[in-house]
Amino acid sequence: MAKREKIITFTSDFGTSDGYVGAVKGVILSICPSAMIVDISHDIPPQDVETAAWCLMNAVPFFPEGTIHLAVVDPEVGSERLPIVIESASNHIFVGPDNGIFYLAIGQKRPLRVWSINPESIESPVEIISSTFHGRDIFAPAAAMIANGVDIDEIGTKMNPRAIQRLEIDATFQVDDNTVRGKVLHIDRFGNLVTSIPNNFADKILDGEIERYPVRAPVPNFSSIKKGQVNFIQGSTGFIEIASFRNSAVWLTGARKGSFVVARLKRGKE
Repeated sequence: MAKREKIITFTSDFGTSDGYVGAVKGVILSICPSAMIVDISHDIPPQDVETAAWCLMNAVPFFPEGTIHLAVVDPEVGSERLPIVIESASNHIFVGPDNGIFYLAIGQKRPLRVWSINPESIESPVEIISSTFHGRDIFAPAAAMIANGVDIDEIGTKMNPRAIQRLEIDATFQVDDNTVRGKVLHIDRFGNLVTSIPNNFADKILDGEIERYPVRAPVPNFSSIKKGQVNFIQGSTGFIEIASFRNSAVWLTGARKGSFVVARLKRGKE
């Protein structure tokens, strides 16, 4: 049986206009020509670690065990923040900065093992490590070397898994007086508002509002929403969303990340 190509996913805030993504991929393929590089997203808002963490949380579970996830949204590049490798309890490998970017993707379980990457142990086509491009000069070579079968102990030093940076998203919600109150956690590229209200409230919600804009009862799909209205809908990430059909809920409501949402519950359905 032919050996399966090693999958390396790549997530960044680099965009696609400057050649940065291409440079990182070039380094990976120079070291591991058989790597299968899968782009998750390069449209993360600049330096928005929280959005990157959200993106990884929603994509990582659908990749096979053994996948290497390279993520570079690194506002503190060149500082004392550590370059790390994480092996999760679900047998996924994460390579990138220690700034919380992987915390949501790892889930509630502690990472199995964590290493601090030793840059001097990295084999790279780049001779001098740039203080502003660790994605190309440290993280890409590390991911490629791991894909080639290099033991992580050869390029890193084990550290306490509890020492990695945490990143918590406030996904709290409150139920009282026949209402459930939450907040906007994320806004996707279609203008849909992902709230902190779990999907299991969908059959209990009557209607609601956000930024004083009325939100209609939950619907089964986008095309069920009437023109000019916004409705609650069960989202694919496990949270109730506020959406519009062929329109943008964020534009119609004026909401933003962190906006509060109130949903009225049907009587007797607390």
